[in-house]
Amino acid sequence: MGKGGGGGRTPVEAKESGRSKQLVKIVEIISEGEIAGLADGMKSVYLDNTPIQNQDDSYNFSNVQLEGRVGSQVQGIIPGFNTSEKEISVGTQVRKTTPITRTITDSKVSRLRLTLGVQSLFHQNDQGDTNGATVNLTVYIGNQSYPITISGKYSSQYLQQHTFSGLPAVPFTIRVERNTEDSKSQRVQNNTVWASYTEIIDTEFTYPNTALIGVKFDSEYFSNIPNRTYDVKGIKVKVPSNYDPKTRQYRGMWDGTFKLAWSDNPAWVLYDVVTNKRYGLGGRLGEFGADKWALYQVAQYCDQLVPDGFGGKEPRFTCNAWLTDQRPAYDVINDICSIFRAMPVWNGRELTVVMDRPSDPVWTYTNANVENGEFTYTFSAKKPVIMRSKWNMQIKTMLMKKPLNMYRMMKQSEKMV
Repeated sequence: MGKGGGGGRTPVEAKESGRSKQLVKIVEIISEGEIAGLADGMKSVYLDNTPIQNQDDSYNFSNVQLEGRVGSQVQGIIPGFNTSEKEISVGTQVRKTTPITRTITDSKVSRLRLTLGVQSLFHQNDQGDTNGATVNLTVYIGNQSYPITISGKYSSQYLQQHTFSGLPAVPFTIRVERNTEDSKSQRVQNNTVWASYTEIIDTEFTYPNTALIGVKFDSEYFSNIPNRTYDVKGIKVKVPSNYDPKTRQYRGMWDGTFKLAWSDNPAWVLYDVVTNKRYGLGGRLGEFGADKWALYQVAQYCDQLVPDGFGGKEPRFTCNAWLTDQRPAYDVINDICSIFRAMPVWNGRELTVVMDRPSDPVWTYTNANVENGEFTYTFSAKKPVIMRSKWNMQIKTMLMKKPLNMYRMMKQSEKMV
């Protein structure tokens, strides 16, 4: 009677050693300063139109760091973002017989960060088992050499970052050599790549009068650098000392003095644009270039609450504008005035406004007030009269504060509904 055959053996595959993880670090200028800041912390920061934090305080992304400066005259550096970096792509396979060389010529470079790795890394033995492997590289910076070893099992691309300081005088070369023999078998996968290098310049920039934000997040969530959007309460402007911007209340008599606060009242936005010496017309018109008493009356009318169409109340006029292009001053002033149905007028001493708003009758004219009791009418002929209506709001320079639009720039062809 014959013997039974032996059982088959299933090849064993080792676990993945891990995966490469890179952090994206971005510093962006938000606005001229000083601003009030983000409207609602991390709930106001969007990566590819997705908020970092939801309204229920849960997070859509983990391992996200956020740091900002509001743009005051004296402000500290942002910790962890006090470098200027320029990444240069290499994207070349490093072979045993063909080292890769690059040259550094910028004398301001303080450090270098090299991104090296493998396309995959493993080997199969005669029994079909898949295990990890090791590959060795050497980085030469000037006359200094630095050994690099990559070990483990990776079935897809795996990258490492290595930072080097104490650089030689420019110009100098970076050379990456492979020490391990190139694989000639499909059973051994260990191709090495030099993905990129980054020139790092250590800085201590504080960016006075500039509001900026630094964001650091894990690249594993995105295939490319995501679009960043911020819901921000913008520049603090001069408002009356007796005014509370949060409640929109004016208390008592105003003595003509101001304080700095964030406000979306278009009258005080206009006053800021006209009198600010750094980014407005203050250098030409001076601190008293606008009629603050007339704007005080306009501002109160703008702050009056009216039905919002949904059963609630809202201010009559608000301004949430983001000026992104350099434009003629009169055009900007006229656009802001159009928000509250007014026209800018120069009265010979200062800029004032004439507003279209309901008002009490100033005088009543009857036949008794007219000489001989007769009215004389003067008019133009009908033929040469041309009616023309023009909406002069430059949508391309305005950031419309509407969540459905994700606080992004609108094209002129788009409409707000």
